[in-house]
Amino acid sequence: MNINPLKNDLSGLSVTVMGLGVHGGGLAAAQYAVRRGAVVTVTDLRDENALATSLDRLPVGCRVVLGRHEKSDFAGADLVIKNPAVPRTAPLLAEAPAVTSDIALFLAEWTALNAGVSRSARPTGSVGSAPLVGVTGTKGKSTCTSLAAHLLTGTFPGTRLGGNITISPLAFVDDLAPGDPVVLELSSFQLGDLAFFRRHNRREGSRIPQGLPEAVFLPVLPALVGVITNILRDHQDYYRSMDGYVADKREIYRDVPADGAVILPAEDQWTPSFLADLDRAGFTGRKYLVDADGDGDDGGNGGGDDGWASIPLPETLPLPGRHNRLNIRMAMVAARHVGVPEETVLQRLATFPGVAHRMQTVLYRGGIRYVNDTAATIPEAAREAATAYAEDAGTGQVCLIAGGSDKGLDLAPLLEAFRVVGTTGGAVALLAGTATDRLMPYLDGEELPPIQTFESLRDAVDFLTEHAGTGGPKESVILLSPGCASFGMFRNEFDRGNQFIQLVGEA
Repeated sequence: MNINPLKNDLSGLSVTVMGLGVHGGGLAAAQYAVRRGAVVTVTDLRDENALATSLDRLPVGCRVVLGRHEKSDFAGADLVIKNPAVPRTAPLLAEAPAVTSDIALFLAEWTALNAGVSRSARPTGSVGSAPLVGVTGTKGKSTCTSLAAHLLTGTFPGTRLGGNITISPLAFVDDLAPGDPVVLELSSFQLGDLAFFRRHNRREGSRIPQGLPEAVFLPVLPALVGVITNILRDHQDYYRSMDGYVADKREIYRDVPADGAVILPAEDQWTPSFLADLDRAGFTGRKYLVDADGDGDDGGNGGGDDGWASIPLPETLPLPGRHNRLNIRMAMVAARHVGVPEETVLQRLATFPGVAHRMQTVLYRGGIRYVNDTAATIPEAAREAATAYAEDAGTGQVCLIAGGSDKGLDLAPLLEAFRVVGTTGGAVALLAGTATDRLMPYLDGEELPPIQTFESLRDAVDFLTEHAGTGGPKESVILLSPGCASFGMFRNEFDRGNQFIQLVGEA
């Protein structure tokens, strides 16, 4: 097999993909490892019914182990590719001589591909290194990431989008040319894994396969632009504290170069600590503090913000709500730093189609707009979505589908969302689950709208459709924005959103 010297050569290596999953990362890792010449084992605790969509697309020759993990597949492997959903505390990871991920493998190839890119060979208008933009945050990162890629594409047609947005960058790594911009959405799990690999692969007993670049095992994230959209309480069923969760998010700016930029939310309580990190590290790049109203600054960097954070927004925006104005402004600043002209930014903004499962209008019918916001898996996200539609002058009733399984979060913002619904004359349908059970003692009150609990999404949709049909002349909104996890009734939040889309279409 002829391997491009810039590409990771896995020829003859025994590679175990831990966690096939259904979001594309495990599948892309297996496909990539086979393309690079590895002997591949895919192992997952779930069964073939749960993984059918991924199993159907595995390359011929992959060994598949389902419903269990076998110690020999880890201790005997040359390399384990870990799915971000696999806890770092999984005991069998300790058996692996070397561990990496699809993100780390991609970054190693991306770094090699762009190592020789001179400034003159970079995309016209680029202000720095080959443009890699990394976006993280609790909420808004998919919108910010997708919009940033959309804005960049107007100037740099080779721009690619990937990461936590269910597109593994390994799926397009072979299509990249030197200097092509890449925008990655990165979860706390994906970011924290980079630090985990550096620790694991340096420990006594590790065994690094020869011939592969160090970046596969000791990964860095050399993003030209690092963005944190916000920090809200989340994943406290995984992390011991918010400090652990935020520590993983800090990885986004750890290796931003001197000609790069870090974009932070001006009003977030964690932003001062991020700025302190950058000061301690002697960061000399640009720092932008951005807020929804365009009053951001350069974070004390002394160089002004070039007016990029305060460009007037068009009156009509592709997404409603103050939180989306912040996402939009952050994406605009990122695009401007990479080299997209202001006029192109504004032109591309007008054509942004939105993001699936995030305040996604799926149907207008009978004076009702049906909106899929299933990715709102924390209470604050549901509150912001409900508020955005309630404040829209063209909206009458806002009817909310919420509830589900518990993530150990404060549910008070979800109650605030119910009160917002009440101000519009709307109603709430709660999906059964552990979080809904925890809400029940708080559902008696004069400020709350009509609320009913349902064991099926179909019944919830039917209830709210009937209620919304009693509204006035303005358009009503039926909003699936659960504020809770999906497990129990659904495979994941995307399954929940897809079922909603199907049901709405059938109604």
